[in-house]
Amino acid sequence: MQNKKLVRLQLVVLAALTVGVVARVMIGPGSPEGLIVMSDLESAELTQTSFRLDRAEPFSIDAVGSLEERFDAQRPVPALATYGWILDRSTRDVVWKMDPTNVQVEGPTLARTTTTLTLGPGDYDAYFTTYGNSKASREQGNVLKTLFGRHWTADAGEWRLVLTTMLEDGETGLVPLSDDEARMWPLGEGQFWSTGSMEDHDKAEYVFRVDQPTTFRLYSVGEICRRNECDYGWIEEAFTRERLWELNEAASARAGGMLENRVGRQELALTPGLYRAAFKTDGGHAYDDWIANPPYDPPAWGLSLFLTEDADPSVVGPYDPWKAAEPALRINRVANDEHRQLKFAVSDTARIVIHAAGELRRSGNRYDYGWLQDDASNEKVWEMSWESSYPGGGHRGNREETAFVSLAPGTYSLNYQTDDSHAYGTWSNGRPEHPERWGVAVFPFGESTNVQLVEDAKAATAARVTRAPRSPTAGRGSTPGKVILDARGLGNDRSVEQRFTLDSASRLRVVAVGEMSVSGRYDYGWLESESGTTVWEMTYPETEPAGGDDRNRKFDGVIELPAGTYVVRFVTDFSHARGDFGEDAPAEPSAWGILVQSIQ
Repeated sequence: MQNKKLVRLQLVVLAALTVGVVARVMIGPGSPEGLIVMSDLESAELTQTSFRLDRAEPFSIDAVGSLEERFDAQRPVPALATYGWILDRSTRDVVWKMDPTNVQVEGPTLARTTTTLTLGPGDYDAYFTTYGNSKASREQGNVLKTLFGRHWTADAGEWRLVLTTMLEDGETGLVPLSDDEARMWPLGEGQFWSTGSMEDHDKAEYVFRVDQPTTFRLYSVGEICRRNECDYGWIEEAFTRERLWELNEAASARAGGMLENRVGRQELALTPGLYRAAFKTDGGHAYDDWIANPPYDPPAWGLSLFLTEDADPSVVGPYDPWKAAEPALRINRVANDEHRQLKFAVSDTARIVIHAAGELRRSGNRYDYGWLQDDASNEKVWEMSWESSYPGGGHRGNREETAFVSLAPGTYSLNYQTDDSHAYGTWSNGRPEHPERWGVAVFPFGESTNVQLVEDAKAATAARVTRAPRSPTAGRGSTPGKVILDARGLGNDRSVEQRFTLDSASRLRVVAVGEMSVSGRYDYGWLESESGTTVWEMTYPETEPAGGDDRNRKFDGVIELPAGTYVVRFVTDFSHARGDFGEDAPAEPSAWGILVQSIQ
């Protein structure tokens, strides 16, 4: 009987121990104590705690991270996959960090450091990252490797950073910063401009004037990839676009974390003139969306400019063409479904500033946008694009662009086109920051004004083509540069034609945008001789993608014709044309149709 009681007692004790072990495994170790405690960390996280000290104070640090590879005593200690560090918010310098030289290895990948550190008065950020130094490294931690401790991600329950005061009375001067203060990018003394913390698919730019020779300090953190540009910034002269500085490998150093993270710090002397500072990001690894370990200064992902101590702040400042001068030409407050045009002449070489506001998409589709065309060559001198524009507020599709253009003497056409929704007065997707600027404007730059509106050409400012002329004598004796037919911006169920005569063998430039596939043609153009023989036609093999839907196709080329009489034609069917594209619009909706011009 006593043996049975003993066995029962042993079973109860064993069960209690089992429950205790299971609970310990499920709950994990207790949270450590300290002024700053980062624990219970998961893979692919960046943890931040910001604090302020009003006096110098000594601290002890206990931190546990992981190695990228299993430790082997016969080889050098590999890089850390997870680790902590402390950043001085005023200088942006790392004042302490875990690295392979100051850790002790415990187990296959676990790495610990215990040390002391005295911090002076100021503001600080403590960080701990668990992303690993590459996305591939982190993803190798599959279920089996994690369960059996064969990968650094299995150490997640051990990771921590604990900061404890070493003052005997425990009366620390450490005060945590609020969440708002912690997120705020410190402006810093002498800061002239900053992008702020740049996220994925973002771009920021700043145009500024320099009235006297001035020296700036640059501070930039980004991603420099070997095969493409990734996340980087630059400074260029506005008109020549000569880059005076760029965040590249030569102008930067390792920034901590992933190998591609780079930091640039240097001084740049600028002479009087106009300049553009810019920074852009791609679709991965940016602030708040890291794919691998971030740099030591995560919120500095972007570009900041500072004036040196001896610089005069009154001789530099932002340049806004709307505040610097009255526009010489203005097409603004453009409503839905409009095409406006202004023709102007340039009597001598001129430098102009173009500002445009419209609706664009990263895909390349443009719905409301402007462009400038040389009338002699019919070539576009400038056109609004996603790549060169920046956010206009209200909606991600609202964009603004400031361009600096040098023009030779000649005649030019300033154009602006809108589609059938989301324009001035009908903001279906969010009102832009400057609704009255929806359109395009030209500003003179410098003392002389060589831009003059061509008064007798105002009749050419009508909206898109509504009916093509049918004149049996139009185009007779065609001269170089003469437009034979401009039937662009065509809608559904349209048919246009133009008869013309060439007195001698000629070269014609044909630009046509329409709808076709391998199996059929729906909106397309062609040229016929007087007898009705087709001398050129728009076919799928001879066209290229025009953006948007795969059926949007474009031909832009030169054809040669002998002397004679010809007819140019273009037809559209009952769907998918100007005003009826939806989300499948081509890159230039207003070009739907055909343009034929004599060039010789």
